[in-house]
Amino acid sequence: MIVFGLLQKMGAIVAAIPRPVLGGAALVLFATVGVIGIQTLSRVDFHDERNVIIVAVSVGLALIPVAFPDFYQHFPESFQIIAGSGITIGSFSAIVLNLAFNILGRREPEPASTADAATHAPEQEEVL
Repeated sequence: MIVFGLLQKMGAIVAAIPRPVLGGAALVLFATVGVIGIQTLSRVDFHDERNVIIVAVSVGLALIPVAFPDFYQHFPESFQIIAGSGITIGSFSAIVLNLAFNILGRREPEPASTADAATHAPEQEEVL
């Protein structure tokens, strides 16, 4: 589209596309992005409470600019640029929380006790 804009004839053709057609294309584009997001979330292990917290906090923060557009009006202008977009604040919080919970704060699996290891150990065959 940028290249089309640089060429006069192509720019005129693109500018002649009716607004309803562009609206329909935008609707399909954003619906596709939404579906891909849902597919990505379907692969998340929600039995792990850390992942539930990451998604819940990120979606909640992303909804603030939509539900309360003036929520960040008393914050500095530089912060409003970042936090004023739900996509930006939601993505940023998801990245930071994922790093904090799943990368830096990763729990090591607990070692099996000797009693558990003995009961679950494979049986050895007798060698003649």
